[in-house]
Amino acid sequence: EDAVVRLNSLLSENRSSETKRQQIEAQIEKVGQEIREAKLSIRSMSEKLDSLCAEAKCDSRGQLGAAQRRSDLYLGIRASIAALEEQILEAGEGASMAVLEAESSGIDPDTLPVRIRELSSRIDNELEPKRTVLAERKGWQEKELALMDGSDRAAMFADQAQAMLAVIRADAERYVRVKLAGRILRDQIEQYRKQNQGPLVRRAGQYFAMLTLGSFNDLTTDFNEQDEPLLAGIRASGEKVYVTGMSTGTRDQLYLALRLASLEKYMESSEPMPFIVDDVLVHFDDERSLAALKTLSVLAEKTQVILFTHHSQAVAQARQLPGRVRVHMLGAAL
Repeated sequence: EDAVVRLNSLLSENRSSETKRQQIEAQIEKVGQEIREAKLSIRSMSEKLDSLCAEAKCDSRGQLGAAQRRSDLYLGIRASIAALEEQILEAGEGASMAVLEAESSGIDPDTLPVRIRELSSRIDNELEPKRTVLAERKGWQEKELALMDGSDRAAMFADQAQAMLAVIRADAERYVRVKLAGRILRDQIEQYRKQNQGPLVRRAGQYFAMLTLGSFNDLTTDFNEQDEPLLAGIRASGEKVYVTGMSTGTRDQLYLALRLASLEKYMESSEPMPFIVDDVLVHFDDERSLAALKTLSVLAEKTQVILFTHHSQAVAQARQLPGRVRVHMLGAAL
């Protein structure tokens, strides 16, 4: 009887072990299937990444992030261009983009601000008052016509009203053309400014940030009510400070930043030329003077830099700079 009990116990244990073995094998099979699916997914993703690299002309997958950012920037620019073209076409009263471009192709951008002011002045001082007077006269004559019978006098006033209406229509069409021309010219001014001044101002802003030790982060251009360009520094808080609101030292640092950016742009397409400045640090404090000297020492790696000064502190700071800095005492040679 003990043997039977023992055998029965062993049988139960064996069945339990078999059940566990089957469960473990099922888990192993499930995990194996998940691994196979993961490998397939990894292979598919890898193929997609390789395809994206080929499409984006990237040498490695690590360059895909930069390619995505370039693509987003491109799509954003395309959307902006499409929005601007839609605005121009809406103001063009049915004219195609090619016609509008042809109408503005021969315009000198330098004459645009003056021309826009002239057209705006004429609209405000001549056409708009005239349109108002004619509209009032037309309304009065229509009232008079409504009080008359079918006599010849009524017909005469009707003809006069139609003539007035034709004049008003012609003036209104002229007014729209002038407004459209002004809008196109303003867009061309902005496009010209971005293409020619944008890179220079952007680089000058970087120099300005270095020379002011981060007191200003960047530069920007703006226009006043007379469409005259204004230059302003941008603080970290986003506050704009125009040149008239800057201190003498900060204006000198802005002047130096613009000169450095102009020289750098010149050297992109021409042979290097010496950069010569005379007492440009006279209104700089010691910290900004050192920052300016460091900036000039970096420029000296590309072209010759000559700084005239009669301040011993600037000389002492220059001697501390690494690299090739030569100090010539002109007074000692006399």
